[in-house]
Formats: sequence, structure tokens, C-alpha cells
Amino acid sequence: MLFAAGNRDPRHYDTPEAYRVDRDPADHLAFGYGIHTCAGQGLARIEAQALLTAFVKRVQSFKVGEPKRQPSNMTRGLASLPVIEVVTK
Repeated sequence: MLFAAGNRDPRHYDTPEAYRVDRDPADHLAFGYGIHTCAGQGLARIEAQALLTAFVKRVQSFKVGEPKRQPSNMTRGLASLPVIEVVTK
């Protein structure tokens, strides 16, 4: 099994390579499913909500540079993703 292939099935998702916040989280593989679900997913969701809430209150817009991928057979992680411009409120 290749973890990097998770959630990238073009038969299931119209644009499997696109980051879409409006995707149905019920069929997403990031936190597992059923008895194999991640025990820490509740904390991860709370942390993400807190981070994004604070970010939206302080930042009007931002731009990112060119992402650099971390080579791996297991995941699709980034080595870096530079923020090149931030406009605060």
C-alpha cells in the first residue's frame, strides 16, 4: 500500500490533486475510518480550527512561493513552502 496514493483516486474525486476544503470529510482517508480511526483526530481538528481562526483574524491576504516536495515513497510531504507576501489587517 502506498499512503501517498490515498484520496487521489480519479474515479472517486473529480480533481484528486487539488486541495479542496469543501470535500466531504466522511470519505477522506486522512484520519482512518471505523475501528481504525485516529485517536488524535479530535485534537488535530481543534488545533486546526484554532490556527485558522487566528490566521483569518490577522491576515488579509498572503502569497506562497514554489513548494519543494520531500521525496518519499510513503507520503506526499513538503520540504518547504515559503510564504512570500503577507498583508495584515
